[in-house]
Amino acid sequence: MNEISRFEVKCSYREGSMYCHNGHIYVFEPGNEMAALAVEDGVVVKCPKCKGLSHIPTPAGEQLVAMVWRHLECRVADLIEKVGLEGE
Repeated sequence: MNEISRFEVKCSYREGSMYCHNGHIYVFEPGNEMAALAVEDGVVVKCPKCKGLSHIPTPAGEQLVAMVWRHLECRVADLIEKVGLEGE
């Protein structure tokens, strides 16, 4: 069995004539059987549910992310500070 499925599921966002595919929103326009990629101001619209990642964490995935972030947050902050100091 694929262990990743314990931590994330494929996004299945649908609302009205819109749906998520690979993290992008597609829209069925009236009278057209094919959906078109949603574009707003020249930018492809990302799915509001998965935020463009095409997968959503399960409760176990949320716990995993929280645990990993708890241990990485201080290291990331140190790296950002170091890069900031080197850039001066």
